Amino acid sequence: MKIIRIALLGLAFVLAPSQGTFLVAAMCFGLAFGTANGVELAVILLVRRDATRLGRDLGFFTAVTTAPYVLVPSIATLMR
Repeated sequence: MKIIRIALLGLAFVLAPSQGTFLVAAMCFGLAFGTANGVELAVILLVRRDATRLGRDLGFFTAVTTAPYVLVPSIATLMR
């Protein structure tokens, strides 16, 4: 459900009739995305019981979260 909301908010970037609308959409998108990631991280910290492997789990969360930002530009250049 979160993905659908973020995708719909991202659609506002494409349909923005002016620069002001684009900036408002960018602020809303950043706020929503940051809040969603913060909540996910808080849930991970609450659910994890084994403190000895917490660093590994947080590292995995970070890798999974940032992987699209690394892979998509590389794949996009191959598609040209």
